[in-house]
Amino acid sequence: MGKSGSGKSTLGRVLCGLIEPTEGEIRYEGLAKVDYSREHFYSHVGYVPQEVHLLNRTILENITMSSTELGEDDARRAATEAMVGADIQALPMGYQTLVAEMGGNFSGGQRQRIALARALVRQPKVLVLDEATSSLDTHNESRIASMLREKSCTVIVIAHRMSTVVDADRIYVMEDGEIMESGSHDELLMSGPRYRDLFASSLAVRH
Repeated sequence: MGKSGSGKSTLGRVLCGLIEPTEGEIRYEGLAKVDYSREHFYSHVGYVPQEVHLLNRTILENITMSSTELGEDDARRAATEAMVGADIQALPMGYQTLVAEMGGNFSGGQRQRIALARALVRQPKVLVLDEATSSLDTHNESRIASMLREKSCTVIVIAHRMSTVVDADRIYVMEDGEIMESGSHDELLMSGPRYRDLFASSLAVRH
C-alpha cells in the first residue's frame, strides 16, 4: 500500500527481476536471484502489471506466450482460475480468437483477466499483482480474491483499493521508496498512522 509515487510498482518490478535493485539482493528460497538461471526464475514468478499489453495474436498464444510446453488445456485451466474462461468460450472462435491491436476487442476487465491467466498458466510459486484488478467490478474482484486465497503460492498485491489488501497476512505501507509500516490490517489500524490515513481516505471515497 501507499500513495502514488511511493515506490510500490518499482518494488514489484524488482521482486519480479524486471529491474535490478540499487542495493542489496533478491533472495528466493534461500538463494540469491543470480544463482538461478533466467528460465528457472521466470518459470516460478508470475507478474501482472498495471498496464496490460496483449499481443495481436490468438487468445491461446497470449495466455501461453506461444510456449511449446503449454497447450490449450493449460490455457483453459488458467483462464477458468482468472474468471475469464466463460467469456472466451462464448466467442465463436474460442481460444483461437485473434486479439485486436492492444486488445481493443476486449474490455479493460477482460484484458486484465487474460493477463492474470497468462501469469497463472505456469502455476508460479510467487505471483505479483500490480493493480491487477483495478478495471474489474466488485463481483469479479471478489471472486478472484477468493481464488487467490486458495492458491498455494505466495501472492504479493500492489493496490490502491483497501478492499484488495485488508485480508492479507501482512501489509506493507510504503513512502518515498521505503517501507514505513507493516503488520496485519488490525495491527496497522492500531499502530500505523499512515495506514489509518489510507483506510480513512478509502472510507471517505466509498461514502
